[in-house]
Amino acid sequence: MNEWNYWERLFYLAEKIEEERFKETIELFSKFLVNFDLQYQYNETFLPLFSDEFLLFIKYFRYKFPIVKMIIKDIQEISNIKIMFDKYWKYEYKEKYSICENTDFKQFCSKTMRIECSLLVETKRFLFRKEINISKEEEIDNIQEEIAGFIENTRGEKRHG
Repeated sequence: MNEWNYWERLFYLAEKIEEERFKETIELFSKFLVNFDLQYQYNETFLPLFSDEFLLFIKYFRYKFPIVKMIIKDIQEISNIKIMFDKYWKYEYKEKYSICENTDFKQFCSKTMRIECSLLVETKRFLFRKEINISKEEEIDNIQEEIAGFIENTRGEKRHG
């Protein structure tokens, strides 16, 4: 499964998930694994331990993924561009989607989103960094304009200079 498909499926799950039912399902699944895989028997509590973290992750994924989609849609035709969101989502020109290694869980599960965009013009790489508050609509709206301005100004440097 490619990363974009994975993200779309997570977002769909985030819209539908019921917390208690999810936790119960994970507990039952762990019990099932213990019954049918002897190598797992000492790990029965392992998956349930991560239920709360997963639910928190899904909550913030649900808030942040539409912002990621909106920005990627705006920049997907820009050659030599890379963008990273919360050191989790990563996009590179030509529909190269990936998940970054060593994601900071606390940063991801917060009301802020860190955006890092780089653009290669000839042999120079230009960098744009910004942290936005995802609960403030004007910051979400402004980030699109700021990234567009960064791209325009960076490419303008190439033409004028």
